[in-house]
Amino acid sequence: MRKRRFGISLPSQVAEELDELASTLEVNRSKLIEEMVSQGMVERGHLLREHRCTGVLMVVTTKGRESELYRVYNEFRGVIKSIAHFHSKGLCMDVLFIEEAESSEIASLEKEIRKVRVSVERYFPVCHLS
Repeated sequence: MRKRRFGISLPSQVAEELDELASTLEVNRSKLIEEMVSQGMVERGHLLREHRCTGVLMVVTTKGRESELYRVYNEFRGVIKSIAHFHSKGLCMDVLFIEEAESSEIASLEKEIRKVRVSVERYFPVCHLS
């Protein structure tokens, strides 16, 4: 596969951690970034074209934001098939199962969740696996 070269700017600490991780994994920095971007494209790139998708959305936040999140979840009850909720060390963790939803609906759900200022929001699509 032909490669395209371009530069990126990162905060110093992120660049240092990237170098440390590359060393730990015994790969060069370019290979590590390529793998990370490829994984990110699997997670987010599926939103480039409209399609129906199944996946899991992980949401982690501090306690006290549950009511805001559940308001969002309620707005998207046609997209979210089930929710598992856990507590650990002052954090709330939700696992949302999404089945055969339009990718634009998933993108809207993610956007509304980010407005709540959650700590982590990450979608893991499985529609590309079939």
